[in-house]
Amino acid sequence: MKNKLLTIFCGSTLLLTACGGGSDGSNNSDSFQSKEKIDYTKPESIESIYEPIINLSQEQDNIIAIGTKFAESLYYNIHAGYNFKCSKGSYTKNSDKSITFNKCEFLDFANDDDSRLNRLRIMTISGSVNSKETLSTDSGRYETTLRNFTITPPNDVTLTYNGNIVSKYSSISTQYQIKKMSLSVFDDKTKKTQQLIINNYQLNVNNLIITALGNIEGNPENKTFSVNFKSDLRFESDMDKATFHPNFAEIIIEDTNNMKNSIKISNTSNYKALIRAYADGNTVTGYPKTIEWDDLN
Repeated sequence: MKNKLLTIFCGSTLLLTACGGGSDGSNNSDSFQSKEKIDYTKPESIESIYEPIINLSQEQDNIIAIGTKFAESLYYNIHAGYNFKCSKGSYTKNSDKSITFNKCEFLDFANDDDSRLNRLRIMTISGSVNSKETLSTDSGRYETTLRNFTITPPNDVTLTYNGNIVSKYSSISTQYQIKKMSLSVFDDKTKKTQQLIINNYQLNVNNLIITALGNIEGNPENKTFSVNFKSDLRFESDMDKATFHPNFAEIIIEDTNNMKNSIKISNTSNYKALIRAYADGNTVTGYPKTIEWDDLN
């Protein structure tokens, strides 16, 4: 999952808050069981494993947070009477307060990072969103359920979310919690689908400190993995946090069934990422290695 997939919603005029910032969802994780397990001895496998973990360890370009905020912004704007219309397709307000979208196509403004100007883009959405808001004097809690919620931006990629996420916001911290959620990414150019099953996931953002943990199942190139991860990232400034350049980093990824298959990522003194990888306790060929954090992301 590259950044072009993760930032497609940023700058949307529909978003009420900045980009980046339950019950079981339907998923087909059982289908993973019949596929070949990923080979930790291959360097390309190591990258396939740590790539989604890096994404889920941050706030700014977190694909779960971005998709959820996009769904919530639509939901609360429509219920608040925002003049939202589908140029094609439709949407329906249901009796349980959920909203169902049926191939709803609409024009939206997005910020062009190069020219800093707004440009129009076509978005298509389907599936349902329901959300419950609990507000207090200094915080807010949102429990949002996505059912086959599908977003197709103008970049030949379709994202589908299934599951429930709890978001908590206060003046000093942000927290996301997922019991189970599935995410499917379909690339129309390659006709390939990547899927993540996210279990017992929690992301905590406290000023310049970001911690995360959870269990992630994936199927890159039809080879499956299941890992537990825990991360601790710290930043010297808001700019470093926005550009994802930590001055302290510790990310530990372990195979669910064999802790000797593991990946450990830390930072060096010059803001580079040091990656160590082990297969059955032995160092993987090509590791340890040091790369730019920009290349890691």
